Amino acid sequence: GATYSDTAGASSCKQCPTAIEHVGLVTDYWYWSSNGVHDMVYGCRASFSEYTTTGSYAYSCRYCGGDYGVNDGCGDDWCTNVIDGTVCAASYYNPNGNNQIWAASAADLKSNLCVSVGAGNWSGSGATAPTQCPAGYRDGPAATSQSGCAKNCINQSIAGGTNVPVSGTVNYPNSCEYTTVCNDGYNQSSDGVCSQLCVSSPAIHIGYNGGMCYGILESGSGNGINLEYNGQTYHTGR
Repeated sequence: GATYSDTAGASSCKQCPTAIEHVGLVTDYWYWSSNGVHDMVYGCRASFSEYTTTGSYAYSCRYCGGDYGVNDGCGDDWCTNVIDGTVCAASYYNPNGNNQIWAASAADLKSNLCVSVGAGNWSGSGATAPTQCPAGYRDGPAATSQSGCAKNCINQSIAGGTNVPVSGTVNYPNSCEYTTVCNDGYNQSSDGVCSQLCVSSPAIHIGYNGGMCYGILESGSGNGINLEYNGQTYHTGR
């Protein structure tokens, strides 16, 4: 129990002191002894539990003048973390496994616990290692789930124009979507190709020399291609 006796032959034990600071974080008082003898006040321990944005922590401190070492009241190494009580929040992980960590203060202790998984990685709550995002989706910051892994969508140069992304980023497993923007002097055909605008309308776009071009239509019949449109005959001109 959380008792000790520093007087030989005493008829009863003394209760270990209670914490002066961080009282609301105390979960238990107890005594540590390597030989089972509770004979000094400095064997008294207090356990603390705290939740922050990076995770929840359970740690214990040796008594030293009333604060149980929470604020480094008696030098180095009086606070130790109970790793089994550490649960890191999503996008963080616990790199220490099941090993104990000694620290000079609670602040020093917590700074060495939950670590960000870093850009291009993700983790759920309670992770002990980061998980790398799928290939092609490693452009975003630390994510809380695989669906938070992101890909940057960039402009794609095409003949006569540019494919411009609809969104700057997409999350896994979505693909980048694009809209085509043609350069000056080009027009977008029905199949999304930027074709050079050779002449003004009325015209017909035709394949020529490996590319797409608009040819002018002249009224009346001719030696080229003849088209019937809206009750009139047109033929391809030069």
